[in-house]
Amino acid sequence: MGPHMKHKHTDAANQDLPFITSGETAQILGLSTGTVQKLADEQQITGWRTSGGHRRLHRKSVMDYLRKQPFNEPANEDNYAPNTLLITDDAQKLKTQSEGWLPIHGGGKVHITASLLEGLLLLNLRDIGMLIIELERSTHELNTLIQDLMDSCRKQRLSLVVAVFAPGHVLRLPSSGEHLRVHHVPEKLSAHHLQALWIGSQMNPNE
Repeated sequence: MGPHMKHKHTDAANQDLPFITSGETAQILGLSTGTVQKLADEQQITGWRTSGGHRRLHRKSVMDYLRKQPFNEPANEDNYAPNTLLITDDAQKLKTQSEGWLPIHGGGKVHITASLLEGLLLLNLRDIGMLIIELERSTHELNTLIQDLMDSCRKQRLSLVVAVFAPGHVLRLPSSGEHLRVHHVPEKLSAHHLQALWIGSQMNPNE
């Protein structure tokens, strides 16, 4: 059993702690909280309970479990929408994802996180075709973040569409290439916009 600790959790402040809640684990794995609790009971994911009975699961154990899961190949359809990762500090959007990945039109799903570390891990471990960045940061911070993400994608040879929403910023966006399609979008993206952007990128693969 682990230590009994009480922590006040916020959407972004505690994103990179070594332990996470059942709800946060469900978001990462795309499972229900009930399934996560069963995995914890079976010790497939390790953790402990607080004095109040709340589960705290080791983030490393969650990521180890995720690495062992098979990848799902996307359907080969013209209207296919990819699984999308949204890195945002928009509290309202973070609140909407209470459990699992959010489905969008076309078969894809959206995972929302405020954690840059979790975002990088998910890019490497899950079948993600589109990355959306909506962060209120300085221009320098955004440029550094984008470059780090692009370097990670190239090293992993990930095929990815990247959309950056950063009004008022002059960003140094990397040029599109064999594996990356990069867009600076003027507005926050709805599910419809996500699919349109994805389809457009597939129609013009060499641009």
